[in-house]
Amino acid sequence: MKFLKVFAAILISVLALSLIQSCSSDNSVSGTDDNGIQAYNVYDYNFSSFDMDEASLDDDMGLDDCQPMRPEFDGTRDKMPPHAKARIFLGRVFREMNLTEEQRAEIRTLMQAHILCEMQWFRKLQAARQEILKTLNAERRAIMEKVRSGELTRREAEPLIRQLNARAMEMLKNLPINEEAREGIILCREEFLAAVGKLLDEDQLVIWNRFLENIKR
Repeated sequence: MKFLKVFAAILISVLALSLIQSCSSDNSVSGTDDNGIQAYNVYDYNFSSFDMDEASLDDDMGLDDCQPMRPEFDGTRDKMPPHAKARIFLGRVFREMNLTEEQRAEIRTLMQAHILCEMQWFRKLQAARQEILKTLNAERRAIMEKVRSGELTRREAEPLIRQLNARAMEMLKNLPINEEAREGIILCREEFLAAVGKLLDEDQLVIWNRFLENIKR
């Protein structure tokens, strides 16, 4: 019995950890290390790029429930999802400025707000994408209903499914919300960077402004 209680406690801890790390969590701050803020990054996005599971005769088309999402920092410049065009590393400039503990704590709070700002746009974009998939998947099912009734053969249905996939890719690529979300997230980023500047002393601000000029180029 004691073993079962220990096992249950371990299982609950593992499940809780997986929930905390889930990309559906609006409160997770990705990219932190033992120093707290050294691995923070901000991103440039292109929402006309995405991963889509194409429809088939047997399955609906789909997008990952957590996409588009903020990439997790993996310690490298590689392996970013297709919608993340560029990663701006902040760790080096944070180290160079020799931030106080109070400044670091405030920057952690600002980064949390920045990520939540991004998440709001991600949710809007995902909702618009899912509406398109809902409509086109209904068409796919209607095609397959004709196959089941004998009105179409599976071979005749295949090009119709391919056409649906092509329409989905084109519609998702050209969604008006793509640019709206990108502009909104740029504003999230600019507000975050400006707020960091307000926390700095004169010497730190010189370093910070030089960094901002470099990333603008």
